[in-house]
Amino acid sequence: MSDPRAWLTRSGRYGERDEWALANAVSPGGFDKVPDLSGCQSLADVKALVAEALPSESANTIGNFAAQLWALAGRMAVGDYVVLPLKTTSQVAIGRVTGDYEYRSHEPDPDKRHVRPVDWIRTDIPRSAIKQDLLYSLGAFSTYCQVSRNEAVARIAMIAETGSDPGSKISLKPPLESLS
Repeated sequence: MSDPRAWLTRSGRYGERDEWALANAVSPGGFDKVPDLSGCQSLADVKALVAEALPSESANTIGNFAAQLWALAGRMAVGDYVVLPLKTTSQVAIGRVTGDYEYRSHEPDPDKRHVRPVDWIRTDIPRSAIKQDLLYSLGAFSTYCQVSRNEAVARIAMIAETGSDPGSKISLKPPLESLS
């Protein structure tokens, strides 16, 4: 198994899928108009499916949605970390991906069909426990995107374990001594 990566996930504009994702041990869904991605083998395959499902959207929107969905279905891996900023509580949840992409066609709410199984390790981390540089990375607007800047994976792993952000190595280095 390769080294784990970290992914930002979002549960709707107002956090409408926060509780559902945590209660059902899954990533927070989204993209209700896009059908099952299980047959997609590449970003190009996903892009074609999104373009067919959303014919009135611009090429940029189709590309953006396809990249996010490919992150969920094709790039995330078992063992990767997922971070879910909870809009309903102003806290952050951190989990680990435990399974492959699933399309839950039986789910009555189409916004809850595209998922990955997740073991939510912590669901109560105050945003104040995360240093500002990492919070900026977690502020992206995407529903699914990789987070890698500022030693994100190691820090997210530590937050999941201890509830506290150790900061980046850069911020832990002693100040340079004066050259005078």
